[in-house]
Amino acid sequence: MESAQEALERAEYSGYPEVRSDALYRLSDILSKLGGIGTSSDEKRRLFEKALKYKDESIEIIDKLQPYWYWNQGITRSARARIKSELAGLANDPESRNNMLLEAVIDKEKAVNLLHRHIQNAGAGEALRYLPC
Repeated sequence: MESAQEALERAEYSGYPEVRSDALYRLSDILSKLGGIGTSSDEKRRLFEKALKYKDESIEIIDKLQPYWYWNQGITRSARARIKSELAGLANDPESRNNMLLEAVIDKEKAVNLLHRHIQNAGAGEALRYLPC
């Protein structure tokens, strides 16, 4: 965790937004994974909220710098949808839970549409290179 935060600091110092976006994305993923194994609901919520903040920042940079790189836009939105889904499960009241789930569904739908657009533009063979085996 500390090394990821140090990487973010170095990325910010670099002056390259792409490097910063990548560091934000990775730090968000680490926080999400820690949130998944957290012991208390409060600790999980804190980690997922922090992960969401970093993922939002990463998406903002990607959208500006890579407006036609639909794969990256789709993957980051899919990851953000997972975080929101986790936060919905930790919500204290039904209205908050429903709102967060709705946001997660909207993000996932956008992700699927962006990934589909990438496949249409690049071809299925190119898209398959990015999928984990």
